[in-house]
Amino acid sequence: MVFDASGNFYVAGGGQNTATQKDATVVKYSAATGVASWTKNYNGKGDFSDKVQAMITDAANNIFITGYVYSPEQRKDLFTAKINSTGATVWYKTYDFSQSDDEGKAIALDTSGNIYVCGNSIGNGTSDDYITIKYDALGNTVWAARYNFAGEADVATSIGVNASNGNVFVTGYSDGDISSTSTNYDITTVKYSSIGNESAVIRHNGTGNGIDKPVKIIVNGNNSYVTGSSWNGTNYDVVTLKYNGSLTQQWVSTFAGAAGLD
Repeated sequence: MVFDASGNFYVAGGGQNTATQKDATVVKYSAATGVASWTKNYNGKGDFSDKVQAMITDAANNIFITGYVYSPEQRKDLFTAKINSTGATVWYKTYDFSQSDDEGKAIALDTSGNIYVCGNSIGNGTSDDYITIKYDALGNTVWAARYNFAGEADVATSIGVNASNGNVFVTGYSDGDISSTSTNYDITTVKYSSIGNESAVIRHNGTGNGIDKPVKIIVNGNNSYVTGSSWNGTNYDVVTLKYNGSLTQQWVSTFAGAAGLD
C-alpha cells in the first residue's frame, strides 16, 4: 500500500475474478472517504494466477507496479507497469528469460524518472538468479543484470538507488551450499553502477551457518542498510548491517528476543 503526493492511497496484490482467476490488481482509494476511485487488473495469458508484489508512486501521482503474470507456455513472467492517476496504463513491460519463472519483488525510482525492478529469474541451469532491470521514464529497458552464485538459488528481495550517482544496491538471499562448504542462504547484496555493471558483492553468513534472509535495503547517501533475519544455531535473530558505498561492511548488529525466532 502506498500514498501519492495528493494523499490518495493505493492497494495492490492479487484479486480473484470468476473468469480470469487471480489478476494482478491495483485499487485507488480516496483517503478522505475510503471510496474506491478505480480498479486496474492485469491478466496474463491463459487466465491463471497473477500478482502485484511491489508498488511505488512519483511526485506526479503516477503509480509503478511490478510482480508476475502467469501463462502455461512461459510460466511466470516478470511484469512492470506505469499507471497514471486516472487509472490508465501508460506502459506495460514483461521480462521472460528462459520460458520459466521470473518475478518482480521490489521497485524503486531515481530523481530522473528511471524505474528499477529486482526479483528472481530462473537461469539456464542455474536455478533462480537475481534479476535487476532499469527502465527509463518511457518504459524502455536501459539494462538488465543477473547475479548467479555457483548455480545455486539466488532471490533478490529489495532495491535502493543512490540519488547522487545512480548506483543501484540490490539485496536478497543466495544459497551458499557449494562443494563441502555449507552456509545455507546468505544475505547477499550486489552493487551496480548507473550503467548496469556489477561493481561489488558482499555476502553475510550468520553464526549458525543457517538461513539468513533480508527484508529491506535502504540507501542513504553513500551508505546502505540491510535488515532481516539470521540463524544463530538455535533460533533466529534480527540482523541489521551497514555498508559504505563500496559495499564494505561498517557494522553488524543483532537483536535476540527472549523467546527466539526473531
